Amino acid sequence: MHGVKVRVTTARHGEKSAQRPNHRLGCTACAGRLVYMAATTRKLTIGRLADQAGVNIETVRYYQRIGLINEPAKPAQGYRVYPADAVARIRFIKRAQDLGFTLREITDLLALNDGDCSEARAMAEQKRAVIEARVRDLRSIQSALDTMISACRISEAECTDCALIETLSSPD
Repeated sequence: MHGVKVRVTTARHGEKSAQRPNHRLGCTACAGRLVYMAATTRKLTIGRLADQAGVNIETVRYYQRIGLINEPAKPAQGYRVYPADAVARIRFIKRAQDLGFTLREITDLLALNDGDCSEARAMAEQKRAVIEARVRDLRSIQSALDTMISACRISEAECTDCALIETLSSPD
C-alpha cells in the first residue's frame, strides 16, 4: 500500500498541511493531528467489507454460502476484492432482518431488484400481519404473567404454596 498519498492536517492553529508521498496507510500522525486520505484506493477485502457494513467476517462468509452476496474470484496472488455495492447489499440485508424478514424473504426481496413495488409491498404487509399476531400473543402472555405475579404476591402474603409454581405444575 506504499505510494498512496496521505494529506496530514494539524488541528493546531497556524500550522500548514503537508503532502507525504509514500507514507504508510494506517500510520497515525503525531498527537493533535488528523489524518485524511487523499486517495481512497484501498481495496475492499472481506475484512474491510465486513467493517464498513457493520458485520463480522463470518457473517459475510455465511451470506456468500447461502447466495445472498457473490464471492469474487480469488486472484492468483492476493485477496479477493469485493465491489463497492457489496456494502450496500449487506446493509440492506441487515436492515431487512431488523424489520423481521427471514433470510429466505430477503432473498426474494433482493430478487425484485426495484422491479416490482407492489410485490415488495405485499411482502411487507404479510410481514406486518405476522408481527401483529405476535404482538397480540405477547400481550396475552403479559396479561397471564401479570395475573400470576398478583397470585404470587397473595401466596407470599398468606404464606401458602406459590400460585405460579402450582399453576405451572398442574397437569392442565
